[in-house]
Amino acid sequence: MATLSNKTKTRIFFWSVVMCVVLSGALAVMIKLYLNGSKPPMSTASTRLPIPLSGVKLDRETNKLFSTSGSYRFDYTINPKLQSLAEGLLQKYDPLVGAIVGIDPKTGAARVIAVYSRKRAGYLKEHPYDSFLDPIARSSVYPMASIAKIVTSAAAIHAGLFEPDSAFECNGRAVTDGGTVVDAVGEMHGTITMGEALSKSCNSTFAKIALKVGRERLLDMFGRFGFNAQIDFDLPLLESKAAFPDADYSLARAGSGWEGAWMSPVHAAMIAAAIRNGGEMPRAYVVESASRDGKIFYRARPSIVARPVSRAEAEKIGSMFYGTVNVQGGTAYKGFYKGGAYQAGNIKVVGKTGSLNGNSDNESYTWFVGYVEQGDPGIAFATMILNDGNWTIKAASFSGLFFKTIANENR
Repeated sequence: MATLSNKTKTRIFFWSVVMCVVLSGALAVMIKLYLNGSKPPMSTASTRLPIPLSGVKLDRETNKLFSTSGSYRFDYTINPKLQSLAEGLLQKYDPLVGAIVGIDPKTGAARVIAVYSRKRAGYLKEHPYDSFLDPIARSSVYPMASIAKIVTSAAAIHAGLFEPDSAFECNGRAVTDGGTVVDAVGEMHGTITMGEALSKSCNSTFAKIALKVGRERLLDMFGRFGFNAQIDFDLPLLESKAAFPDADYSLARAGSGWEGAWMSPVHAAMIAAAIRNGGEMPRAYVVESASRDGKIFYRARPSIVARPVSRAEAEKIGSMFYGTVNVQGGTAYKGFYKGGAYQAGNIKVVGKTGSLNGNSDNESYTWFVGYVEQGDPGIAFATMILNDGNWTIKAASFSGLFFKTIANENR
């Protein structure tokens, strides 16, 4: 038998080590994909910056918000004018809890993250601009309500089951083996398209759509939009959740927004941005740059964290947002139109509303999620208002006032 030379033995040993490393890496990737349900991660490497949670100031030379912590300085993407306006409106209407988040749909840069809590009203009034650091906008305890109809629409279009102009018959209810999903008391739309059902938030129609889509495809679309996954942000952002039992009644309720999903206002704005941005969801961020001892060591780099739908699918979903605001009978129409006249000037807004009672009939969540289709500021946004027995304002009406005030100031 021939004896191997030392050189040959060295080569064999080298390539054996290489193969072991490759196989170990591949096995690690396979295990990770298995544990994550074979879904791509929703985050890039977190910045993990030592951001102070108070003490935001306005740099009048640059018109930028900033804060300092020891030798660190953080410059933020927040627009001081929009932030001040939003905080003032929230304080004026005094809901139990409120938040409005607006981001650049292409880059993800946050332009406004204003929050309010009746319990912390005094502190928020005394610390202007600070509210974007508060965890209210980053908490995912808020039920998604009818904003879930966006995900159901996306799943139906993505699966090739329905189009915005697909017609349904609405008699005010959708009956399943486990129970019945109903529309508002006495509401029957007759023949209605999926687009009209979205703008009027027709529960029974979306219950039927969800039953056709099926639980697996609906949960998959929730996952594609970033639910049940950690989304990277400059500050801790709680995971949005989507989960519901394998039963027709639960599926029908989840697809129409009655149960099954909870999200944060920051994530909701990212969902709106994905529709506006042709199916690409940007990573939201609030830190523009950070420096230490005067030397910049961090600059934000915009990135895309998910592609839940294609450009064509996003355009179809976006086309269904128009009627919510701009057609009489749309659920946000009264928030933007008075006496038939549009109130936000040349700022053309589209979107989707949601509303749902919380733990009691006196606890009511309302949402308005959408984007500015034309005009400035060109943001994708989410407004969430939680009212109790002392009802103040709905999210759609708050959004209408917000954009109306901006339009008036821009004249």
